[in-house]
Amino acid sequence: MPVTLEELGALDGYVHCKTCIDETGGIDGSVYKQQLEVGVKNETELFVNCTYHKLVIGRFIIQPVDTKCGCCDEQD
Repeated sequence: MPVTLEELGALDGYVHCKTCIDETGGIDGSVYKQQLEVGVKNETELFVNCTYHKLVIGRFIIQPVDTKCGCCDEQD
């Protein structure tokens, strides 16, 4: 069962695309837009990517995750 944001509580920090923030005016504290995706590679690397600027924003080593759920291979 997924954990809600309320159950999770406050986070220690966030991952952002600095280029998105700079280009959309967020540098002065106003609202900004970014297009991020999160994915797993080799079952132990978690990547945060900016799909707008085609940049890797962060790479984190994690415990092995089984990414073979089959839902992406299902066809109607």
